[in-house]
Amino acid sequence: MNTSKSAIMASTISGKIASIIGYCGVALFSLGMFTLFTDGEIESASICLVFIAISFLFVLRGLKIKNRIRRFKRYIALISEERIRLISIIASSTGQTEDFIRRDISEMISKKFFNNASIDLTNNEIIIGVRDEPTSFQPEVHEEMDEFTCTGCGAIGLKAQGGSGVCDYCGTVNN
Repeated sequence: MNTSKSAIMASTISGKIASIIGYCGVALFSLGMFTLFTDGEIESASICLVFIAISFLFVLRGLKIKNRIRRFKRYIALISEERIRLISIIASSTGQTEDFIRRDISEMISKKFFNNASIDLTNNEIIIGVRDEPTSFQPEVHEEMDEFTCTGCGAIGLKAQGGSGVCDYCGTVNN
Protein backbone atom coordinates (compact mmCIF):
# COMPACT_ATOMS: atom_id res chain seq x y z
CA MET A 1 0.00 0.00 0.00
CA ASN A 2 1.37 3.44 -0.83
CA THR A 3 2.28 6.01 1.78
CA SER A 4 -0.47 8.51 0.99
CA LYS A 5 -3.28 5.99 1.03
CA SER A 6 -1.95 4.53 4.29
CA ALA A 7 -1.70 7.96 5.90
CA ILE A 8 -5.23 8.90 4.90
CA MET A 9 -6.60 5.56 6.06
CA ALA A 10 -4.77 5.80 9.40
CA SER A 11 -6.03 9.35 9.87
CA THR A 12 -9.59 8.31 9.02
CA ILE A 13 -9.47 5.44 11.51
CA SER A 14 -7.99 7.59 14.28
CA GLY A 15 -10.64 10.24 13.65
CA LYS A 16 -13.44 7.68 13.88
CA ILE A 17 -11.98 6.16 17.05
CA ALA A 18 -11.69 9.61 18.65
CA SER A 19 -15.29 10.41 17.71
CA ILE A 20 -16.61 7.10 19.05
CA ILE A 21 -14.71 7.48 22.33
CA GLY A 22 -15.90 11.06 22.60
CA TYR A 23 -19.58 10.44 21.87
CA CYS A 24 -19.70 7.34 24.11
CA GLY A 25 -17.92 9.20 26.89
CA VAL A 26 -20.26 12.18 26.69
CA ALA A 27 -23.31 9.89 26.76
CA LEU A 28 -22.00 7.65 29.55
CA PHE A 29 -20.75 10.41 31.83
CA SER A 30 -23.85 12.55 31.19
CA LEU A 31 -26.01 9.63 32.30
CA GLY A 32 -23.74 9.09 35.31
CA MET A 33 -23.85 12.76 36.21
CA PHE A 34 -27.63 12.83 35.94
CA THR A 35 -27.92 9.72 38.14
CA LEU A 36 -25.51 11.06 40.76
CA PHE A 37 -27.13 14.49 40.71
CA THR A 38 -30.62 13.04 41.25
CA ASP A 39 -29.26 10.92 44.14
CA GLY A 40 -27.92 14.09 45.77
CA GLU A 41 -24.24 13.33 45.25
CA ILE A 42 -23.35 16.69 43.77
CA GLU A 43 -19.58 16.41 44.40
CA SER A 44 -19.43 13.10 42.53
CA ALA A 45 -21.54 14.55 39.74
CA SER A 46 -18.96 17.34 39.28
CA ILE A 47 -16.28 14.70 38.57
CA CYS A 48 -18.49 13.41 35.76
CA LEU A 49 -18.55 16.94 34.37
CA VAL A 50 -14.74 16.84 34.03
CA PHE A 51 -14.96 13.55 32.13
CA ILE A 52 -17.69 15.00 29.90
CA ALA A 53 -15.32 17.85 29.01
CA ILE A 54 -12.52 15.39 28.21
CA SER A 55 -14.90 13.30 26.09
CA PHE A 56 -15.99 16.46 24.27
CA LEU A 57 -12.33 17.11 23.38
CA PHE A 58 -12.25 13.66 21.74
CA VAL A 59 -15.34 14.60 19.71
CA LEU A 60 -13.65 17.82 18.57
CA ARG A 61 -10.48 15.91 17.62
CA GLY A 62 -12.51 13.48 15.50
CA LEU A 63 -14.29 16.36 13.76
CA LYS A 64 -10.97 18.11 13.10
CA ILE A 65 -9.57 14.99 11.42
CA LYS A 66 -12.77 14.47 9.39
CA ASN A 67 -12.63 18.08 8.16
CA ARG A 68 -8.93 17.75 7.23
CA ILE A 69 -9.69 14.70 5.08
CA ARG A 70 -12.64 16.51 3.45
CA ARG A 71 -10.34 19.47 2.64
CA PHE A 72 -7.70 17.08 1.25
CA LYS A 73 -10.26 15.60 -1.15
CA ARG A 74 -11.28 19.14 -2.21
CA TYR A 75 -7.63 20.07 -2.82
CA ILE A 76 -7.09 16.90 -4.87
CA ALA A 77 -10.12 17.76 -6.99
CA LEU A 78 -8.84 21.28 -7.62
CA ILE A 79 -5.27 20.18 -8.30
CA SER A 80 -5.95 17.15 -10.47
CA GLU A 81 -9.29 17.77 -12.16
CA GLU A 82 -9.15 21.53 -12.58
CA ARG A 83 -5.33 21.66 -12.86
CA ILE A 84 -5.10 24.43 -10.25
CA ARG A 85 -1.73 24.64 -8.52
CA LEU A 86 -1.55 28.27 -7.36
CA ILE A 87 -2.26 28.70 -3.65
CA SER A 88 -4.11 31.97 -4.31
CA ILE A 89 -6.59 30.29 -6.67
CA ILE A 90 -7.07 27.32 -4.31
CA ALA A 91 -7.74 29.83 -1.53
CA SER A 92 -10.33 31.74 -3.53
CA SER A 93 -11.96 28.48 -4.66
CA THR A 94 -12.31 27.24 -1.09
CA GLY A 95 -13.08 30.54 0.63
CA GLN A 96 -9.98 30.33 2.83
CA THR A 97 -6.98 32.62 3.18
CA GLU A 98 -3.74 31.88 1.35
CA ASP A 99 -1.96 31.47 4.69
CA PHE A 100 -4.51 28.88 5.83
CA ILE A 101 -4.19 26.93 2.56
CA ARG A 102 -0.37 27.06 2.68
CA ARG A 103 -0.30 25.84 6.31
CA ASP A 104 -3.02 23.24 5.68
CA ILE A 105 -1.31 21.75 2.63
CA SER A 106 2.08 21.85 4.39
CA GLU A 107 0.58 19.92 7.30
CA MET A 108 -0.96 17.41 4.88
CA ILE A 109 2.41 17.00 3.16
CA SER A 110 4.11 16.40 6.54
CA LYS A 111 1.40 13.85 7.44
CA LYS A 112 2.15 12.08 4.10
CA PHE A 113 -1.28 12.79 2.56
CA PHE A 114 0.51 13.88 -0.63
CA ASN A 115 3.32 11.84 -2.17
CA ASN A 116 6.25 13.77 -3.63
CA ALA A 117 4.68 17.14 -2.97
CA SER A 118 6.07 20.45 -1.84
CA ILE A 119 5.09 24.08 -1.76
CA ASP A 120 7.07 26.45 -3.93
CA LEU A 121 7.03 29.65 -1.87
CA THR A 122 8.59 31.66 -4.69
CA ASN A 123 5.74 30.94 -7.10
CA ASN A 124 3.17 30.36 -4.32
CA GLU A 125 2.08 27.00 -5.73
CA ILE A 126 1.94 23.33 -4.84
CA ILE A 127 4.35 21.10 -6.72
CA ILE A 128 3.43 17.44 -7.17
CA GLY A 129 6.30 15.17 -8.15
CA VAL A 130 9.51 16.37 -9.68
CA ARG A 131 9.55 18.76 -12.59
CA ASP A 132 11.43 16.90 -15.26
CA GLU A 133 12.97 19.12 -17.84
CA PRO A 134 13.92 17.30 -21.03
CA THR A 135 17.61 17.42 -21.84
CA SER A 136 18.91 17.92 -25.35
CA PHE A 137 20.18 14.35 -25.69
CA GLN A 138 16.88 12.66 -24.71
CA PRO A 139 14.52 12.12 -27.63
CA GLU A 140 10.93 13.06 -26.95
CA VAL A 141 8.63 10.04 -27.12
CA HIS A 142 4.99 10.50 -28.03
CA GLU A 143 2.72 7.76 -26.79
CA GLU A 144 -1.04 7.52 -26.96
CA MET A 145 -2.30 8.43 -23.50
CA ASP A 146 -5.51 7.65 -21.63
CA GLU A 147 -6.95 9.49 -18.67
CA PHE A 148 -7.67 7.50 -15.51
CA THR A 149 -9.39 8.24 -12.23
CA CYS A 150 -7.24 7.16 -9.31
CA THR A 151 -8.74 4.42 -7.19
CA GLY A 152 -6.86 5.74 -4.17
CA CYS A 153 -7.73 9.43 -4.03
CA GLY A 154 -9.99 10.18 -7.02
CA ALA A 155 -7.47 12.35 -8.84
CA ILE A 156 -7.32 12.41 -12.63
CA GLY A 157 -4.08 11.20 -14.21
CA LEU A 158 -2.57 10.08 -17.50
CA LYS A 159 -1.25 6.64 -18.40
CA ALA A 160 0.05 4.99 -21.53
CA GLN A 161 -2.77 3.53 -23.56
CA GLY A 162 -3.41 -0.04 -22.41
CA GLY A 163 -0.91 0.26 -19.55
CA SER A 164 -0.90 1.13 -15.89
CA GLY A 165 -0.56 4.60 -14.44
CA VAL A 166 0.80 5.78 -11.12
CA CYS A 167 -1.15 8.58 -9.46
CA ASP A 168 0.97 11.73 -9.14
CA TYR A 169 -0.85 12.69 -5.95
CA CYS A 170 -1.03 9.55 -3.80
CA GLY A 171 1.15 7.02 -5.67
CA THR A 172 -1.55 4.38 -6.22
CA VAL A 173 -0.98 2.12 -9.25
CA ASN A 174 -4.04 2.18 -11.51
CA ASN A 175 -4.76 -0.27 -14.32
